[in-house]
Amino acid sequence: MAYWSVIRTMKYIFLLPLLLISVTNSLSQDIQEIKDLPYYTGTNNEKHKLNLVLPAEANAPLLLWIHGGAWSGGDRKFEMPFARKLAEKGIAVAVMSYRLSPAEFRDPPKRDGIQHPEHIRDVARAFKWVYSNASKYGYDQEKLFISGFSAGGHLSALFAMDKSYSDAVDLPQNALTGCIPVSGTFDITHYYEAIENAYGSTFARQHVNGVFGPFSNFQNASPSKYIENLDVPMLVITDGALSLYADQFRKALDNADREDIKISYYRSFSHDDLYNDLLFEDSSEARKEIVDFVLKNSES
Repeated sequence: MAYWSVIRTMKYIFLLPLLLISVTNSLSQDIQEIKDLPYYTGTNNEKHKLNLVLPAEANAPLLLWIHGGAWSGGDRKFEMPFARKLAEKGIAVAVMSYRLSPAEFRDPPKRDGIQHPEHIRDVARAFKWVYSNASKYGYDQEKLFISGFSAGGHLSALFAMDKSYSDAVDLPQNALTGCIPVSGTFDITHYYEAIENAYGSTFARQHVNGVFGPFSNFQNASPSKYIENLDVPMLVITDGALSLYADQFRKALDNADREDIKISYYRSFSHDDLYNDLLFEDSSEARKEIVDFVLKNSES
């Protein structure tokens, strides 16, 4: 159920008018867009780039946004409507791409790509770039947030909770101000079981093992393993279709006595509905929650 919702969303995105991916840098005089900035120069990979969307306000908080797509699809250029809407509220946004996994289940199959932990290593590299370039682009280095949708929700939570990836790029312990996972999964074993129950073992192996490798990797790729490391505010947002992953995370949080973590359910929304609401609706309660969380936690 979760995966096919993602695929339907991606098909919708790929059919958007080209206008959405070719907007000029002067869409608004108050918003500046700087595209295709390399956040990692170790390769010439197109996925090692991000787009910056900057509001008029100086020293704005910044949100690093990670796209979804079942860890095997998607790109930063499709997420720009969301970034523009946050910039209108005074929040700078860095929209990153990251290297993608193989996908045997696609038609035609996608047989090249990377596996965990390479996605999250790219996230850490992008966050390090955002941290290091704050003064150059005029946002506040002390007010940096991370968020993402679906696969990006998982990656944002993993970055916030498994400190080994920020340590690997020499980020200070206090570099992250807050985290907002949206419609992500938090326990990869639980995710595999849900996919297997819905679509069978063959699909589960092709999809989940294709992304995370052998079963022995699942625990280390699960944000819920690192609850004791979570030392920044977190807001979890989920659609109705993926609420089972948020429910599982809620149980893990309760077992760790972490009642401070809010989970906001949009049960009437499908996976597609919530994504489209965040990106395209003029008025979005879920997007407002993200804005309010960032602004509240940016107060001095």
